[in-house]
Amino acid sequence: SRKVGGAVTRSRAKRLLREAFRRNRAVLQGGFDLGVNAHPSIKDKSAGQVEEEFVRTFLRLVRGSRR
Repeated sequence: SRKVGGAVTRSRAKRLLREAFRRNRAVLQGGFDLGVNAHPSIKDKSAGQVEEEFVRTFLRLVRGSRR
């Protein structure tokens, strides 16, 4: 949403999240449909930080859903 920033910032956020998913597709298998909303703090994060947080959050969700 616009809370993340202007069009350039939102596009960067989308690219970072797509790349994080693409690079970790094997880890993220599990039969889930994902809907992702970027937090405004994504503006200040590097690609590596976004990827690390994306995977950590997804794995936490997967572990919670198997209980």
